[in-house]
Amino acid sequence: MDRICNLTVTTEQLEPLLVEILDEYQSKNPNGKISSVWYCEKVIGTKLEAEKNTKQKRKSKKESMSNRIERLIEEGKILLEEENQ
Repeated sequence: MDRICNLTVTTEQLEPLLVEILDEYQSKNPNGKISSVWYCEKVIGTKLEAEKNTKQKRKSKKESMSNRIERLIEEGKILLEEENQ
């Protein structure tokens, strides 16, 4: 439980996530039960990662070419010839 509390998720987000996880598990395994918090931790991590990736994809599509070039220069991924000398 400590590791779940250390994830980048607020308490308000955690309760609905846990309910969703339990509901999904029950729909797939009607007679089963979750016997470990580790399962919930992994599912929450997966859901948070998927949400993060979705947000990053949306953000990158809205970036103009000039903004992208400026960002890559700032990140040091593009070097201008003037800077090399």
